[in-house]
Amino acid sequence: MSNEPKLNLSIPGQMTEVEVRALSELASKVPENGVIVEAGSLYGLSSWHWAQNAHPSVQVHCIDPWERVAWIISLVEAPQKAPKFGREAWANHVADCPNVVPHQGYSPQVCAGWTTPIHVYFDDAVHQNPVLAQNINFWKAHVVSGGHVCGHDYIGQWPDVIREADKLAAEWGTVVEKADSFWWVRKP
Repeated sequence: MSNEPKLNLSIPGQMTEVEVRALSELASKVPENGVIVEAGSLYGLSSWHWAQNAHPSVQVHCIDPWERVAWIISLVEAPQKAPKFGREAWANHVADCPNVVPHQGYSPQVCAGWTTPIHVYFDDAVHQNPVLAQNINFWKAHVVSGGHVCGHDYIGQWPDVIREADKLAAEWGTVVEKADSFWWVRKP
């Protein structure tokens, strides 16, 4: 990317600056009128970076149940002194992103009738199978040639993430690329 990415590291989340920069670089490569889908929007850290670093005509579809559960409170809300978690907190963080489209619920069920081609699918939702595999298998069918499937937490703590990313790369005859634990695979 020729320009520095737009960054907002004040949004609560679990991605490093290195990961957010790599995500922003992918966002900048999505063509005008393209489509990005993310599962697992949380407070909007990734949502904001997809939306702000893609062309303004790119739609960013954000899927999350926005349910305040124990792991979110203990890993994000409490240690980062974040606002009470929920859809309103997410919406406040992406208020300056007119190209985001929320889908409240669980992927892929909430988008079961989806037919639109997409340029990026980002998974930072459930990091375990069978849900992770179901999400990747559903969304990869919609990714255009030259598009990407990507995700977060390609680390030993989440072996299914590593397994599914490696499996997809092998299926597409390519490799998994990484920046910290952010990973991406380009569809040939």
